[in-house]
Amino acid sequence: MIDIKTAADGDLVFAGDDLQTATGVEEAEQSLSFLLKTRKGELFYDAGSGLDQTGLFGRGYDTQQIAANIVDCLQQDSRVLTATVSKTEVKDRTLYVSFSCTLDSGENIESEVIL
Repeated sequence: MIDIKTAADGDLVFAGDDLQTATGVEEAEQSLSFLLKTRKGELFYDAGSGLDQTGLFGRGYDTQQIAANIVDCLQQDSRVLTATVSKTEVKDRTLYVSFSCTLDSGENIESEVIL
């Protein structure tokens, strides 16, 4: 697949005046990051897509539930064969998530997102 390349902060990436594109593993990693940053039910055209944010708000975070919701979210992408969360850490009301996925192409992705 091909997509418009974005930086970690969501800004579009340009080389001179030309938009850059993301392909292959880079595109898959970018798509998974966007999927995790989308609240489940937020997209009117695909209400089942995105992260179930149950347990992300309030006190007493259940990191096992959060990790399970993240794995479920990652597996919404049909290219993801397996997904695991290696770290969920809350610092100053910010959630840091490290995950790894195996794609149907046999390639692996290891990434971190801030939610």
